[in-house]
This record gives sequence, structure tokens and C-alpha cells, in this order.
Amino acid sequence: MNIYIYENEMNLLPPADLGAEIMILQEELLNERERNLRTIADFMNYRRRIERSGNKIAMEDKKELLLSLLDISGDMEKLQHAQNKEDRNSVKEIHKKLLTVLEKNGVVSFESIGKPFNYNLHEAIAAVNEEGIVTGIVVGEVSRSYM
Repeated sequence: MNIYIYENEMNLLPPADLGAEIMILQEELLNERERNLRTIADFMNYRRRIERSGNKIAMEDKKELLLSLLDISGDMEKLQHAQNKEDRNSVKEIHKKLLTVLEKNGVVSFESIGKPFNYNLHEAIAAVNEEGIVTGIVVGEVSRSYM
């Protein structure tokens, strides 16, 4: 009787050298463990990257919303000078509510007039060159300053 063992069939006979087989299996296990750790690290890096990207998108959306609210706030400030007292009071109340919403979202107004011009905070539309006015000081506002 002849026993044929094909390479693509599993050998059911015990290996001749069990020590060598154990070392091979331990090495394979170690390689798989390292591969698993790399995969976990790659996934964690991917998750952090996605979170940063999501936060950036959220901040851009928030910025767009808040800029729109600031435009409304500016228009309301102009309406506060209406002739009718009731209209002025209504607009003032709405304006207060809007400013509260802005403050809750981290937007606060600040005084610019009389302060040194700061390129990080202000936008200049003109320069005044008159006697008695110190160069580099904000002398007027077209609209309120927010940060």
C-alpha cells in the first residue's frame, strides 16, 4: 500500500521536528500580533484625522452663521434710531437677544475707537491725516467690532 501526500492537501501526520514547528508558529503569532497593533494604530490615526477634519468643517459652518448674524446685528443697530418709540424698543429687545446668542457662541464686541489700530482685529477703510489726531489710533467705526 502506498501513501500519497499532495502539497495542496493538509498533512495530517505530525511534523518530524515539533520544536521547529512551535518556533515557526510562535513567529507567525508574533507577526500577526504586530500587524494587528499596526492596524489599530492606523485606525486611531485615521479617527483623529477625521475628527480634526469634522471640527474644521464645523468651525467654518459656525463662522458663516455668525457672520450672517453679525450683519443682522448691524442692521438692527441702524434701526434703533427709528422715530417711533415702540419700534425702537422692540428693535432694542431683539438686538439684545441677538447679542446674547452671539455671546453664547463666543462672539463678543469690543471698543475700537481711541485704541491703537491692530491689524489682527481691525479692518481699515481710510486713514485720517489731520492735526491733533495721533497716527495709528482708530478714530471711527463703520460697524461695531467683534471678536
